[in-house]
Amino acid sequence: HSSRVLLHTRTMGDIYNSNPGGIYGSFGGVGGMYGSTGGVGPSPVPGGTYYGSGVGPDGQPIDRYMVPESRQVPTTQQIMTTQTVNEPRTIMEPVQRSIQVPKTVMEPYEEEYQVPRIEMEERTIQVPKQVMEEQVITVSVPKTIQVPQTKMVPRTVLVPVTQMVEQVVQEQEERTIQVPKTVMEEKIIEVPRPVYETKTITVQRPKQVFEERTVTVQEPRQIQVPRQVPVTQTIMQTRVVSQPKIVEYQGPTVIPGRFINSYELPGQQMQQQQQPMMST
Repeated sequence: HSSRVLLHTRTMGDIYNSNPGGIYGSFGGVGGMYGSTGGVGPSPVPGGTYYGSGVGPDGQPIDRYMVPESRQVPTTQQIMTTQTVNEPRTIMEPVQRSIQVPKTVMEPYEEEYQVPRIEMEERTIQVPKQVMEEQVITVSVPKTIQVPQTKMVPRTVLVPVTQMVEQVVQEQEERTIQVPKTVMEEKIIEVPRPVYETKTITVQRPKQVFEERTVTVQEPRQIQVPRQVPVTQTIMQTRVVSQPKIVEYQGPTVIPGRFINSYELPGQQMQQQQQPMMST
């Protein structure tokens, strides 16, 4: 068998498309006529198994041997999975705050005020005064005196007779009398006078102050909440495909055998490896 020649290798699809019957050894008898071994004896291909015989491109009989092989084929696959994302959310939380609150308190306050008061003061005034003073005046006063008067008296013969008769006459004389007189004299009197004195009293008055007070208020706050969302993930898979190779040998005839070709059979998946590629 060492004199057999490797013609070429090809896949099962190639030989099936060109000669479907040759895949299954339909020409085994023909091959035997021209030197095909028919699978008798050890395989000239290491690890190969006799697969059948056929006719090569030049019309010479050939033997086919199947050699098991495997290879890795990268593939991608879309899968649905979940992903944890942080979603903002507003919550209200109690917060302690210090505020200034107005408060009314009473505080002592000294206040001055004016108090009216009456006080007496001495004052010198001029007042009229009635006084009596002596005054010499001349007045006419009646005075009876004897003056001779001649009158006619009846007689045998009327003769004048002088006799004394009383007669009132006015004569001047000085007399001292008391007459009233008004004079001004000084007099000290006490008169009331209003005055104001200042007094200080302590009163309570309201005053507004601010005191610090702690209150609890609700304030918004942003937090991150984890949430599971569905996402599409593309993963890279590595498939181990078993794809037997067919090796065609031409058996020895008149001339030494020679290699014709080799080809691969349709692959079958043996195992699968996957690794994440990307996510959308």
